[in-house]
Amino acid sequence: MENGSNPNLVQYGACTLYSIKAHMTEFLLEPRVLNKLKELSIVRRRRGKRAGIQKRIGQTKPANFSFPCGFSSNNSIQGKFTHLEQTIVNMQNLCFIALQEQRCQSWNDKIPRHLVTDEALQLENFYMFRYDREYSANGGGLITYVSKEWAICRPKVSVTLSTPDIELLAVSARPRFLPSGASSIIIVNIYTRPT
Repeated sequence: MENGSNPNLVQYGACTLYSIKAHMTEFLLEPRVLNKLKELSIVRRRRGKRAGIQKRIGQTKPANFSFPCGFSSNNSIQGKFTHLEQTIVNMQNLCFIALQEQRCQSWNDKIPRHLVTDEALQLENFYMFRYDREYSANGGGLITYVSKEWAICRPKVSVTLSTPDIELLAVSARPRFLPSGASSIIIVNIYTRPT
C-alpha cells in the first residue's frame, strides 16, 4: 500500500473486470461499478433501440433511398437453384431478387409445357412471382422474389408484358421503411433480347 492511499479503495484492472463480467449470474450492478465498466469500454453505453432510423428516413430524399437487391440472368435455373439458395443464405439482407432467362418451360406445337413447378422454385421467407414467356420460343421467363421480412404485406403483380423482344414483370411492394412521400415501390424485372 502506498503512502496517502485509501485502504478501503480496491482497484481492478481490465482483465479482472472482464473476468467478473463473464462470471456474473445477477446482472444488476451498483452504479459506480457500472460507470467504471463503461469508462473502460467493457460495457456499452445504452442507446435508443433504432438509433433515430425514423428521423433519418424522414429526411432522406426518395431518389437517395436504396435497398439491397440481387439480379441475375441464369440461362436456365434448373441445376442452379441449390446454388441460388446457398447464395441467399450468405446474403441475408436482400430485399428482393430478380432473375431472367429461367427456361422453366418448353413449347411443343404452340402448347407450353412447364419443366419446373412453382413449389420447386420457392425460396424460404420470400414471396415468388413467376412470369413465363407467352410466345412459342424455348427459354425466357422471369422470376421476382420479395423478402417477407422486408415487405409489410404480400406484394402484387402490377404489369406483365411478353413480346418477342421484351419480357417484363413489375411487382408493387410496400416495404417496412420508406422515405416520406412514398407509399410503395415498384420492382421492375425486365429482359430484352440481345440484338
